[in-house]
Amino acid sequence: MFRVPIERRPGLSAFPNRVAAIVLLLFATAASAQDTHRFEITPLFGYRFGGSFDDVSRGGVASGPVEIGDSESFGLSAGVLFTPDSELELIWSHQDTSLRSAVPFDAGRSTLDLAIDTFHVGGLYLFSDGTERVRGFFSFGAGLTRFDPPAGYVSENRLSFSVGIGAKFFATPRLGVRVHARLIPTYFSSGDEAVFCSLPGSCVVTVNGDFVYQTEAAAGLVFAF
Repeated sequence: MFRVPIERRPGLSAFPNRVAAIVLLLFATAASAQDTHRFEITPLFGYRFGGSFDDVSRGGVASGPVEIGDSESFGLSAGVLFTPDSELELIWSHQDTSLRSAVPFDAGRSTLDLAIDTFHVGGLYLFSDGTERVRGFFSFGAGLTRFDPPAGYVSENRLSFSVGIGAKFFATPRLGVRVHARLIPTYFSSGDEAVFCSLPGSCVVTVNGDFVYQTEAAAGLVFAF
């Protein structure tokens, strides 16, 4: 009896194994993607220290420094990771405080309520401990600081900068804790300049100095996705 030999193609018999390998690879890639993230949102709570206007004079008479009171702060950070060690950040910080002077302001007051809002665009340089659960970082930023006195006085919008250090501690790939400390210099003027003026035209203080320096320490929960 004549029999026609049947040709077996190794490629066809190996096809199910290849499909299984591809499926496993896709699942592994998806699992790996679940352990990484690109965006972070962090509500922040902290405390701001320092800040003073040097060589202040009122009505042409030297009155000494006017201090910004230390007080609590809160804010929000939104970040985008471009590489494993670089992040673009938008950060806002708010402080309710007061100006304090040994020489009374108008109406005999020695304090004047003040709200301070800082809006910065900046970057983070990140480094890790090798497990990616702890990420230390250096930060820098630039933007606007708004000094908002009570109704009846003109607000001041000033150029400001920030430099800082901190760390992120991740309990899971999606949830962590961030702590940081920042130095925030705000630029005023190199010459005499009247600030916090009332609407009729009188001003609370006259500043003679370049920068007002504040320090902020803050912490918050990191939500990553």
